[in-house]
Amino acid sequence: MANKIFPLTPEDSGSCLFVATQSGPIVDPANGNPVKRGTVILNSPSAGIAMTLAAPRSGPQIAGGDDGVVLTILIATDVPLTTHVTHTVTCPANSIKGKFSVLNFVPDGGEVCSLFAWSGVWWPLTDTTSLS
Repeated sequence: MANKIFPLTPEDSGSCLFVATQSGPIVDPANGNPVKRGTVILNSPSAGIAMTLAAPRSGPQIAGGDDGVVLTILIATDVPLTTHVTHTVTCPANSIKGKFSVLNFVPDGGEVCSLFAWSGVWWPLTDTTSLS
């Protein structure tokens, strides 16, 4: 099953729900644009998913930047986990907290990380992940 994107309401200003069932980039399959606003669900109960996430663009949104955007990534499977798997989200070097590039999700139930974009860097707001 391919990764899917579900636009939310127009009032959500470009937010979407991205459901990943296989490894790959976190992009809109229709146009290849990076998903940087909304929710990403890592949905694979039996195999680890390795995703890539673009760094946010520095600057105010009104000028084409991503400052202030929030992206939430979580593990949510529609069937019980069949094995202990780790999911990863890899970003460009130093684009998480200015010194990390990988989010590691170990699915013990409800693993989540909300990322806030500021000045070209993702800043974790809430997380139950490890960084490397």
